[in-house]
Amino acid sequence: MTKSYEEILSERREKLEKQADAIGYSLDYEPKVLCEDIRALPDSFWHENRTKGWGGSNEGALNGISKYSSLPEIVNEKLLGRKAPVDDDKQFIFDVGHAMEWVMLKRYAALNGYKFLTYTDYFVITRSKEDVTVGFPWMKKAQEGVYSFVTRDRQQAESLLCKVKNDYADSFIAEQESNDPKDVRDITAEEHAKFDQQGIVCVDRRQYINPNFPSMIGDMDGLCIEPGGVTKRGLECKTYTHKAPKGCFTSGVLGETGTIKNEEYRYQVAHYMAVCNIDRFDILACCGNTPDDFTITTVYRDVEFEKYICENAQECWDKYIEEMDTPEVTEISEEQNPGLVYSISADKLSDDMIEIPDSLLSEIEKIEKINERIKMKEQEIKALEDQVRAVQVPIEEIMSANNRGYMITSHPYDYEFEFKPSNGRSSFDQKTLKANMPDIWEKFKQPAKQGERKFKFFRTSKRSV
Repeated sequence: MTKSYEEILSERREKLEKQADAIGYSLDYEPKVLCEDIRALPDSFWHENRTKGWGGSNEGALNGISKYSSLPEIVNEKLLGRKAPVDDDKQFIFDVGHAMEWVMLKRYAALNGYKFLTYTDYFVITRSKEDVTVGFPWMKKAQEGVYSFVTRDRQQAESLLCKVKNDYADSFIAEQESNDPKDVRDITAEEHAKFDQQGIVCVDRRQYINPNFPSMIGDMDGLCIEPGGVTKRGLECKTYTHKAPKGCFTSGVLGETGTIKNEEYRYQVAHYMAVCNIDRFDILACCGNTPDDFTITTVYRDVEFEKYICENAQECWDKYIEEMDTPEVTEISEEQNPGLVYSISADKLSDDMIEIPDSLLSEIEKIEKINERIKMKEQEIKALEDQVRAVQVPIEEIMSANNRGYMITSHPYDYEFEFKPSNGRSSFDQKTLKANMPDIWEKFKQPAKQGERKFKFFRTSKRSV
């Protein structure tokens, strides 16, 4: 007899609970709400709210595997209560990612047979040639002969329509589905019943905190309510460039466990599963505007891995935030961290490769230790620079468009300030010249010089034999 989907989910949960009990980790909890609606906060307060705990994007730095930030950086961010300003290029990346979320959620729903629930906009419209705004100031002129008022409440739209119809008989209500995914709290019982066997993709605008590990906070990009409402599935949206390594995400539309080449993302979704007590997260990733550019990678809950990151997150918070201890960047071994794997796979053996005897392993280890010390110093310098940028924000805000300023103090010395935009540096686009004017390129190009050979190495996973 074939098991139902609900039975499979129930058995999976029961197995997880047994595994959790065996290692002294409880799954019997409900996440607490830290913020009722993250959309209601301005950016400044939103960033301040994030300093109340570690978010999912902090996990990589907490575990020493992040390409984007270090432990000293995120500790400074929490202690200062605000994040250092980001440049325009990085902000553009963030903006594209946020704008793409509803597109990916909608595509996910279509591929998996779920209903993507959105709000409905109701327009009260009259095609009068007169100036309707005189009698109804809440009406807005869209174009000649078309006035409208937008609401998402049909009862309100009908009430307003009755008032307008007394003066303009041709008034009517137009309906239009919006692109804004519906908040799970706004989904009616009738909508749940209508799509009960189909499942629903929506959002949850709340920010949550793990009651057992209060240093862990987070909110989801999307939420999938399974058919029958048996369980919830978290959704995390990512945008990436075509320049990224091929196969950095693998498609798992039917729910197979996917491969994530960027380990930081696995830590991130494990963090969200721990905060929200959810057993599965699907990572939705897109690098273009064709269906082939969209992938889904499924990550199931691993309670042993989750227990590690929860305890590590709380320990880091107590030490670095509560006790204000200075963090040190250290490498975490596989024995300390059961989830850490190397993401760079070994190259295939080829004729141009020569075997290096393992008697030189000690030399390699010395190089690694020196490189790690260099990396630590660079991270410390960058963290201090970010701290300076964050502290000087109030001064920059006062100067605003002014290039120069001054401060008169009670000390024997005063201060002068300069706040000027960088002029940048011009560069020559050789690639474009070569493509558009190959004759000129060939005529003026310089012969290649013999450069210094660079020595580098990287760790690989063990080869199977």
